[in-house]
Amino acid sequence: MTVATNDDVFPPMPFAQWTATRETLHRFLQIVGKTRLAHGIRRNHC
Repeated sequence: MTVATNDDVFPPMPFAQWTATRETLHRFLQIVGKTRLAHGIRRNHC
């Protein structure tokens, strides 16, 4: 039995080419999170 390594499962992703996509996705998720927070039930976390 052989064990799959990360190289077998995931293709290489050059980080420099994904920088703009990563930043856009991060900002979009921040907007979604703030919208969810603003429209959600208020909770006291103390």
